[in-house]
Amino acid sequence: MASYRKASSNAGIASPDARSRRLRIVLVGLVATVVVAGCGGGGGGSGSPAPPPAQASLSLSPAQINVSAAPTDPAPTAVIQASITASASGSFYIDGTETTNGIQSVSGSAVGAVENVTVTFKSPASLAIGTYSDTITIRGCYDKACARQVSNSPQTVAVTYTISNSTSTSPPSITSLSPATAVAGGAAFTLTVNGSNFVPQSVVLWGGTAEPTTYLSANTLTAQIPAAAIAAAGSVPVVVQDQSGGPTSNGATFTIQPGAALALNSLSPAVVTAGGSPFMLTALGTGFTTSSAVSWNGSTLPTTYVSSTELTASVGASLIAATGSASIAVVNPAGQGGTSSTLILTIAAPSIDAVSYQIDAAHTGAITFKSVTFPSASNWSVNVGGTASYAIIVGGKVFVTVSTTTGGQLLALDAKTGAPLWGPIAFAGTANATYDGSALFVVSGADTTSQIVTAVDPATGSSKWSATVPGSWFPQPPVAGGGIVYTNNGGLVAAFDELTGAMLWQSYVGGTEGTVAVSVDGVYASSPCTTNDLRPFDGSLI
Repeated sequence: MASYRKASSNAGIASPDARSRRLRIVLVGLVATVVVAGCGGGGGGSGSPAPPPAQASLSLSPAQINVSAAPTDPAPTAVIQASITASASGSFYIDGTETTNGIQSVSGSAVGAVENVTVTFKSPASLAIGTYSDTITIRGCYDKACARQVSNSPQTVAVTYTISNSTSTSPPSITSLSPATAVAGGAAFTLTVNGSNFVPQSVVLWGGTAEPTTYLSANTLTAQIPAAAIAAAGSVPVVVQDQSGGPTSNGATFTIQPGAALALNSLSPAVVTAGGSPFMLTALGTGFTTSSAVSWNGSTLPTTYVSSTELTASVGASLIAATGSASIAVVNPAGQGGTSSTLILTIAAPSIDAVSYQIDAAHTGAITFKSVTFPSASNWSVNVGGTASYAIIVGGKVFVTVSTTTGGQLLALDAKTGAPLWGPIAFAGTANATYDGSALFVVSGADTTSQIVTAVDPATGSSKWSATVPGSWFPQPPVAGGGIVYTNNGGLVAAFDELTGAMLWQSYVGGTEGTVAVSVDGVYASSPCTTNDLRPFDGSLI
């Protein structure tokens, strides 16, 4: 959200002079995170790669405002839409000044990623008949003091305020709509109406219903269209009418396209542990609407619409208290697609294997066995020819990565006897391993060089596929879960498909060392000063 702070106290001065007031608009939330550098605690290392610079640019619309009013009319308003786009995370600020010949005040509010700067004009009754000209200058800045400006900054908006004995009697005219189409079942949106002879009292009629309208200029209006207005395919007439009793414009047609066929393509996660905590289930597919709901064995869950291809649903702990499975589907209201085909979510028993660094993908460092009997003495001991790392223990086999003078090695031993089953297999540099989905995954390589992630058949030790790990700093232990292998190299987290090795996404989180932790809710990565929670299937920030 944005907060507005006036740096001077003469807001509301009605004298028609050229004195200016300063407005300060602090933009928060237009970017995902605030990157903080240089805080205490260390841990990043002197060779940490610098976070990417936040190259930013200021955009304003419109570049000119023209309003008019009669002495008996209420004070008009206009809106400037300001936004700062950036190539990376950061905080940005808008700083500006405006003259006060005809302007009474400036305020604002955020609508999504756009900041609506509302200009309120002085009461027409307080001004003489005539034309009042003002200029609003807006600068986008990297810092609160506005010492460093973003590109396309500063920008000015010319403002003309005309007081006359009567407002224009010329009928309004619509030349275009933006957007002119939408997909049925989509989210609420802002409709921009372009044309001429609009007045502050103009209102947009959507199919005969007046929608909340903002006057930007004599040529531009915006209206807030609710999701319910585009629930079904068809066409809607749009006109502009003067609320004070003036003429009505020509009509324009807004087209609502049929939505894609309803389909549920994948779930994230697809496997959860019995007895686990509540979690957020993500459903991916097509044809979703704001009225769609995720069903669990026929009962709908509390569902959030993200887009026409994504829904999230809250799953309570009671639903996964015991092992089994659940049939997941997406249900649309009647006339909007019905019910999708189902996918199965597996509720698996807690693992009794050690599959990762610190035992499991979440790094809990512990396993709960159904029953266990400890031997009175060591059963076996094997010299692996170097410094052994953590062991992976799955299905009666022990997999060990070993550091030697010539590089890393991977070998498999029988868990009961210690007898070699295969290996050692040589890897360049250091080597660390994880296990999931009936495969081993090994990240290997030397510091400050490219690393490789390799899928290994646990039965034979043969390679299934290999892929380059992005980043070139420290090779850290990989983590695998839910069909995805995760790596962290120099603060760059990457995700690979377990079956093919295809890179699914990468996300920069800062820092240099440390392996990620994975749960059903997210992929967690910590760097000096910051902890990040990423969505497992696309790497976006939670």
